[in-house]
Amino acid sequence: MVRPRQAISSLSRPPADRTGINGLGRPDRADYISLAQGSGNRFLIDQALANRDIRPRSFCEVKHVPELVSLAEAGLGVGVVPKLAMPADGNATLVKRSLTNPAISRPWD
Repeated sequence: MVRPRQAISSLSRPPADRTGINGLGRPDRADYISLAQGSGNRFLIDQALANRDIRPRSFCEVKHVPELVSLAEAGLGVGVVPKLAMPADGNATLVKRSLTNPAISRPWD
């Protein structure tokens, strides 16, 4: 069993495509919100993208997942968070996309 990650953004600023992450590395994309270096989530994202040509450049770095969710809800950008960080019944202000290319997840310990 794994704990998947997903891309989130406000309804006014949806991810670039259905897989969520492909558009994050575009040079003209200036709205990526990242988690701080040193966090387990950031390590997983960096590792998943290490051998790819795309590398998201963030305009903002936050220490905690709830901060990233709040900034995305406010329409300030797009980020990647654990699926479990989002309410199971949905969120009326956010668009969520599963990451499939590459899939980013962490196994249950």
